Amino acid sequence: MSVHTSEAPVYPAMQHAECPFPLFEQLREEHPVYHVPGRDDEYLVTRHEDLVYVTSHPELFSSTPHDVPWSPGWSETMIAQDPPEHGAVRKIAQRSFTPAKINAYETVVRGIVDELIDGFIDKGEVEFCTAFANPLSLWVTSALMGLPREDASWLERLLGPFEAQGIRYHPPERQAIQDANGAVAVQYLREQVLDRIAHPGDDMISELVRNHTAATGGEPNVDYLAVESNVMLAGGLTTSGHLFASAMSLLVRHPEALAAVREDFARIPRMLEEALRLETAAQWQPRYATQDTTLGGVDIPKGACLLIVYAAANRDPARFPCPDDFDIGRPNVAKHVGWGHGAHFCLGAPLARLEGRVAFEQLFTRLQDIRAAPGRNDFTHYETVYFRAPKSLHLWFQRAGRDPFGLTAQGEHLQP
Repeated sequence: MSVHTSEAPVYPAMQHAECPFPLFEQLREEHPVYHVPGRDDEYLVTRHEDLVYVTSHPELFSSTPHDVPWSPGWSETMIAQDPPEHGAVRKIAQRSFTPAKINAYETVVRGIVDELIDGFIDKGEVEFCTAFANPLSLWVTSALMGLPREDASWLERLLGPFEAQGIRYHPPERQAIQDANGAVAVQYLREQVLDRIAHPGDDMISELVRNHTAATGGEPNVDYLAVESNVMLAGGLTTSGHLFASAMSLLVRHPEALAAVREDFARIPRMLEEALRLETAAQWQPRYATQDTTLGGVDIPKGACLLIVYAAANRDPARFPCPDDFDIGRPNVAKHVGWGHGAHFCLGAPLARLEGRVAFEQLFTRLQDIRAAPGRNDFTHYETVYFRAPKSLHLWFQRAGRDPFGLTAQGEHLQP
């Protein structure tokens, strides 16, 4: 493959959205640090080893672009900062994700999981993404942030099509829509922040306000607090729900893994990590070269954008033997980078892990004979250049405790 020909692949791009993995394999083998044709300042990093190096050296590869117009407060958020400033800002939000806090959230999570299951358990069928995976992460995040439940569906419509960093690869009209939706969301959260300043409560936004004020010793920076709250909300809405949908999709296509996890709930956490490795929810992130440097034998000029492709690194055979297999007992699954790596490791990972563990415990406790609905699934994915998740997942199941042949005591067939 020559990177100088018109046939050379371009990524991110919509034509690779459904199945980018053959391209990732080719790039890892032939051009692990790949200068994207037609994008003079853009490079792809696809090997696990190189990705870990980039994320471990923020002095060489910054998370902060210097050539984009910042919205008020955005440049001060943790995702736009490099160490040491990043650490100070991260501590402000991190206090909502301590082990003690995560343990305390379990009651809320379990209640929402059961409420969602109650909504479909008597039907014998469910479209898992819209009826469970997506609302679970949204309802939990909204509840913990102190946002009204009635606002959840509106927020999902507003932020559901969110492409994050991937929006730059879409037409200008879609970029404009996302910018407008983002501005509405930030304004909504600005009002929530102002309310918490006046009337503090026991929720994540209130705690963010308190921690920020204590750390700075001054007046609350409302612009920063609104944007940081939006980062937390968008993270809870997208990647967690995508992970749960991908995990269930993998399980129903691997009955032996599904049976093993049902038999022993202690396997659920490792199963979720393996699902995230194999179907990485956020496929990549940008970094920016702070000086002329070399990576993988390729000269990188100062200011160049490197897309570190988590999804490619997570299937690197040099790190993960048989990387395309769904192996819920994979011994080194903790080495995956689906949560990110380095200083920017996902702040919400402990909460997402809690949600996933409780969700699958309750699903496997209350439902049995879970399987893909025949003829209803093509197992395709969202048309996105940044995220990865099933478009839909239609399941059939029996309510636990019912006759395994789908008959009630009166002989009524439960099968949809």
